[in-house]
Amino acid sequence: RKAAEMDVTVSGQAAPVATKGFVLYNGIEGTPAFGSGAAIADAGDGSLKVVAASDAKAIGRFLGPKNDQGYAPLEFNLN
Repeated sequence: RKAAEMDVTVSGQAAPVATKGFVLYNGIEGTPAFGSGAAIADAGDGSLKVVAASDAKAIGRFLGPKNDQGYAPLEFNLN
């Protein structure tokens, strides 16, 4: 109960992870456009790279270009 009150997880306890949805994402290698694919970048820092939508490594697709702050709308489905 205490962990729930503090909004933390206990070691070994399952934690929810987003596997499907729509987010604004920053940290993109390349220039996304509507419909371009998104794949995990090789940098190992959690960034995404722009790929063809048909690329087997794509985890989602961009729904537009980056805004002034570098965020782009991303739709993903990891199921």
